[in-house]
Amino acid sequence: MNGDDATGHGADEARPRVVDGPSGTRLAAAALRAGDIVAIPTETVYGLAADATNEHAIAKIFAVKGRPTNHP
Repeated sequence: MNGDDATGHGADEARPRVVDGPSGTRLAAAALRAGDIVAIPTETVYGLAADATNEHAIAKIFAVKGRPTNHP
């Protein structure tokens, strides 16, 4: 086993991919369902998105941002 999770990504390693169009939307939706985080472009910066009902996904957002869990 190579340590990959169900999405084919290493469990402790982020593998960013840039995709757009319908296939990008499908990949982003699948990533969110899997508990991953997704960077979404806005007019000025990228925002991070996660499934707000998934505690592990929320924890990933805090970890990526280096933010303590008591500081939303």
